[in-house]
Amino acid sequence: NVQAKFGLSNVALLARGDIPEALSAAAGDEPYLRWHRAHLLTYQRRYRDALAVLNDIPGNADVFSAPFRGPKELQLADAYLLLGDAAQARVQYAKGLPPAHAWIAATDVVIYKAHLWCVVANAELGLGHTDKALAALATSRALVAQSGDHVVGPSQTAWIAMVYARAGRADFAVPLLRDALAAPGIGNFYSPVMLWLDPAWDPIREDPAFQALLQKYAKDKPAVIPTAPAVP
Repeated sequence: NVQAKFGLSNVALLARGDIPEALSAAAGDEPYLRWHRAHLLTYQRRYRDALAVLNDIPGNADVFSAPFRGPKELQLADAYLLLGDAAQARVQYAKGLPPAHAWIAATDVVIYKAHLWCVVANAELGLGHTDKALAALATSRALVAQSGDHVVGPSQTAWIAMVYARAGRADFAVPLLRDALAAPGIGNFYSPVMLWLDPAWDPIREDPAFQALLQKYAKDKPAVIPTAPAVP
């Protein structure tokens, strides 16, 4: 039962920040579990291992299907960027943008459009197009508000905050993240323990507003906080 394995893994991650237990619970060859393990490896700062796992998943696997996560190329691009290979990341971002825009045009579900505009924003940022990225994020935020979705909406707000953080815009990222973490619908996707584990927050980690958020959720600090090894 793939969904049960994912759920058990997510409990270990989101309740306690126990990444080794989460990895163990997500054992299996199914693409969805492999994709999930790639993200867990990212939280351990094992970026090269995460990239290898993503590379081995077929590009046509359901786990990369729109409108849920975005094209494989864009996820590979994120992994390359974390590894410090900005040039290869740009190649992948450029490949992944056209299908992302095509998926936006193909769906009528507002919350899916919101997610895909966030995916586009992340890619534009990776290509150095900051103005386009910020415009796409504004569109995503407006669509989340329009959707009135209290289940997926909070998680989408957290995704938007992540891209703002990548842009170094703590002034936008922290208030959105604060709202997302306080929303009832967030628990299936994210939790305060991720403030310490997710490298998405590294660009704004020393910002006073983000530090205040860490203090607010100090009781949720995980027992083990992985650190990134030197990238050769």
